[in-house]
Amino acid sequence: MKAIKLSKELREQLLTFLENYPPQQFSSFLRNVLLDYIRTNIDIGLNIEFGRFLCAMEALFDLLDSAAQQQQKKK
Repeated sequence: MKAIKLSKELREQLLTFLENYPPQQFSSFLRNVLLDYIRTNIDIGLNIEFGRFLCAMEALFDLLDSAAQQQQKKK
């Protein structure tokens, strides 16, 4: 994967997001929404790209979990 250099503005936006939406709560909410979507759509079929989406969501959950752990260490 290619490394991305984060601009100062983007770093500030990420920090603001993490401050406004605590990672542990946001992750839990997002997991619940995802599971509800799967339950609702499993019988009618999920989009063919859904597998790729799940891989991206797993990476996002890992990121949120890491952010939550780091916040816990600061307390």
